[in-house]
Amino acid sequence: MKKYNITRLIIVFPVILFLFMGRILPVAARPVSVAVSILPQSFFVKEIGSAEVEILVMVPPGANPATYEPKPRQLAKLAGCPIYFAQGLPFESAWIPRFLKSNPHLIVVPTYAGIERVPMQRSSRSRGAKAEKNYLDPHIWLSPPLAFVEARNILEGLLRIDPSHKAIYTDGFRRLASKIVALDLEIRGLFEGVNGRNTFLVYHPAWGYFARTYGLK
Repeated sequence: MKKYNITRLIIVFPVILFLFMGRILPVAARPVSVAVSILPQSFFVKEIGSAEVEILVMVPPGANPATYEPKPRQLAKLAGCPIYFAQGLPFESAWIPRFLKSNPHLIVVPTYAGIERVPMQRSSRSRGAKAEKNYLDPHIWLSPPLAFVEARNILEGLLRIDPSHKAIYTDGFRRLASKIVALDLEIRGLFEGVNGRNTFLVYHPAWGYFARTYGLK
């Protein structure tokens, strides 16, 4: 009889201990799944969200954001994302309606909200080619003051879907904002003594907002 009780105790005790520990130890929360269009956005999201976010980048480096078509594996992952940060890229106008159709609860946050966007300037090489459909320049992150606005929009989006981590997101935004402000001041200092020499040469016409911010052309 005693042997039976000891055997029973050996079996039952670990179960009781497991249940007890489960009640007193917090369960590790899974990161929030967040979708973005391009890699620069993922930098902002990671700076703000830290370990609390898991980021899905739809357009990989080197792919054309004007014509990119998401892969089935990406679409499957997107189905589990509660939020999508849009950048105003050409492919979004065709694909975001499809994203919403397959995931009706998806929250789409335009990270360019509150920013006056301008038409994308075409390079001299593209002017000689067959005319492309004009679209608004999405490269707002290349201007530090506009990057600040984009980061703030991302913060608001994260707080909307995950208010329980408000302190973490707010601290992350403040650190990122400090870096952006410092970069802005550094760039302005570099251009203080140009004495009217404000023309610069670039390979890709993505620097329109940067040029407007610092009086360049």
